Amino acid sequence: RDNFFCWNKDVKNPGFQWSSSGLIDNMRCTIINEKLDIGWDDNYLCVPILSDLHLFWSMDSEITGLSCLQWIEQCDEGF
Repeated sequence: RDNFFCWNKDVKNPGFQWSSSGLIDNMRCTIINEKLDIGWDDNYLCVPILSDLHLFWSMDSEITGLSCLQWIEQCDEGF
């Protein structure tokens, strides 16, 4: 429940695409996985391959030195 999207500063219109079935062709994808989600190992958040945006995923905390956006999942509310 402490999920964060992290990227380098000042990138506009990132062109995000989500995939729950593996990598997307011609996109740079970051795997989104959680320790407790057994069997859900093919979720990716992707940006265009030429994007200046390079994503890093953390389910535990913000990553020092990067700008982060917290991702709050409704299903995590009860935990």
